[in-house]
Amino acid sequence: MTTWEYFLIPLYPFIAFICLLVFTYERLAQNEQERVGDKFTPTRALFMIWMSICAIVGFPAVLLGTFGGLIRWPIIIAFSPILLTWALLRNFVWNPLFQSFVPRQYGAWNDKVYRNVPVGPRQTRVLVIQPGTESAELVIRFEIFDLMAGIPEGGYDALSYSWGGHLMLRRAITVNDRSYFVADTVFNALKELRLPDRTRYLWIDAVCINQNDPREKSEQVALMGEIYLCARRTIIWFGKPTGQLKAAFAFIERISSVSTHRVAEECGNTRDWQPCMDELMRKRWWSRVWVVQEVGLAQDVVLRCGGIEITWETLMNCFRRLSTFQGYVLDGKILSFIDTVSKLQHSDDVLDRSLYALALRFRDRVAGDPRDKLLAYYGLAKNVEPSDLPVNPYNKTTPEVFAHFAASTIIRTGSLAIVALAENNATHKNTWVLDWEKLTSPGWRTNDPIALDNTPENPQPLLFWSEDPLSISERTGRDFSPAGDSRAIIRQAGSTWDSVLLTGWEEDTVRFVGNAFEDVRHTADVILNWTTLIDEVAPSKRADFVKVLVAEAWQGTLSSDWPQCFHQYLLGVCSQSKGASPALGKQEGRSTNVDSQIADGPNFAFNIMGLCCFRRRFFITEKGRFGLGPVKTINRDKIYVMLGSRVPFVLAPPFISNKHHFVGQAYVEDIMHYEGDLENDLKEGRRRTKDFLVE
Repeated sequence: MTTWEYFLIPLYPFIAFICLLVFTYERLAQNEQERVGDKFTPTRALFMIWMSICAIVGFPAVLLGTFGGLIRWPIIIAFSPILLTWALLRNFVWNPLFQSFVPRQYGAWNDKVYRNVPVGPRQTRVLVIQPGTESAELVIRFEIFDLMAGIPEGGYDALSYSWGGHLMLRRAITVNDRSYFVADTVFNALKELRLPDRTRYLWIDAVCINQNDPREKSEQVALMGEIYLCARRTIIWFGKPTGQLKAAFAFIERISSVSTHRVAEECGNTRDWQPCMDELMRKRWWSRVWVVQEVGLAQDVVLRCGGIEITWETLMNCFRRLSTFQGYVLDGKILSFIDTVSKLQHSDDVLDRSLYALALRFRDRVAGDPRDKLLAYYGLAKNVEPSDLPVNPYNKTTPEVFAHFAASTIIRTGSLAIVALAENNATHKNTWVLDWEKLTSPGWRTNDPIALDNTPENPQPLLFWSEDPLSISERTGRDFSPAGDSRAIIRQAGSTWDSVLLTGWEEDTVRFVGNAFEDVRHTADVILNWTTLIDEVAPSKRADFVKVLVAEAWQGTLSSDWPQCFHQYLLGVCSQSKGASPALGKQEGRSTNVDSQIADGPNFAFNIMGLCCFRRRFFITEKGRFGLGPVKTINRDKIYVMLGSRVPFVLAPPFISNKHHFVGQAYVEDIMHYEGDLENDLKEGRRRTKDFLVE
């Protein structure tokens, strides 16, 4: 062995110890400023560099040491334990410790305080913060407020914040003469909001609700809409004041007070205002699922950063003025959120406020508990029935809550639209149940501007995310009705909603499947594959191919020969631009009729095609029908028409048991519109239905 190898091996325990210290520090002080997509800290950067060196050096060491003997085994022994130790500690020590064991111990300790202050029906706890100076110890007690009896004079304030800061460490306060542990964020808010000369009444969800009691948590969540509605005002807490946050608050007040035509001048006179606003917009609070209800139901809203305070109206005025300023691009998600919350605050008629519609509208928001993707809107929704969610939902697993909600939505609406949305987004347990957690936008988790524009996998082409999730006419100009105006029939197949019986009929079977269209850069290749499949199986139906590509969209506004014109253009572009997206630009030699019949020429038609075909496969059925199905469609999949469905469904046939698996939506020519009166056909036996077991 060489000298440096002798030197390296004794360093291993020291290196491993340093790695553990760095990792522990990062877990204890992770993202203390509550930013989305927090940048690398120096310690995190050093740790990642060291792990990269281990991977880059250690892997060649194994290869060369095994196959060439060029690097001796001691170097392998030195690096391999580092990687092994890291993997073992992360999976079996640190993750269980930080994510499960430690929070459970804090909860068990705090539970002792709640036992002495139980809450009854329609009651909630409110924190009574005793007056004190900034350096004095926090002294707090619980007081029970009865929502039915009315709120005492003076009322209470509600806190809206993002739980976080230290993941493991907690700060001790005194509640009802007992120690109580809270997150660093809450501790700082309590210290700052305490008044020097009088008591303050404050409601904080994570403190006033016993998080360790699923029954109480379920009952209190059902009351949270009323709690925020009764609050004197809601305080949005952005944490300790930093230099950039102070500058951002000051800038917001200045811009909101100037006229629109002076915005550009004021921005030019303010130095470094854009990084300050970016810092404010990166706060995790904006991405939380609960803030929709907390702000949407509030009587009065203020934003607080340390001792600095501005009103919600001031923030809205500033954003409206900045939206007219060309020199700064505001985050579209935040602008949409502010606009929607404004509508919720001032009108009950503008927005659909059913629980289903609210969950869809705000589907991209982040929830620490996936069940909160539905429960966070319970108090905000209108006409909510107790059967919409299971009793004591926090005692149920996430798939059970989602399955119960999907079934209750189908029963109430008579539509299988929520099943169609489960395509590519189903829970791990049920293929027909939409996993709302999968709809969380990656843009909330990263500071990457490209990722901020990404959206969850939306089912295409037949059911779009729109203002009315049950309608597609807004986007396509067509309204499919393969089952007429029938209402869905769904029944529970067992003691839970794990498996259901859906009523419908089998229409066809997939026989031939083309390549999947998953990358717009390969549009030409995919089209060539699909046209080749048609030439081999059904060359006489080429004209029908184009109609399938656009799923009948805008068909009624075009002349009868536009499919042939567009088909010729497709073939021309594919032959000239193989391997590239045809929509990138106009090509020579295209049909001149296309421009006169389709707005903006062929590129517009390609946009339609991309809207309908993206993440889909072209297929041909046993009866010779053309169709578009999900990426997972394979030969021998079945095409079903279910009562209450606006589109046909692709189901994987039973393999061992009699349970079908939902694959996704489909467009299949000739069956998208039911011809005749389905109700009479069912009564007179011309159309027969049966129940299909779907898991």
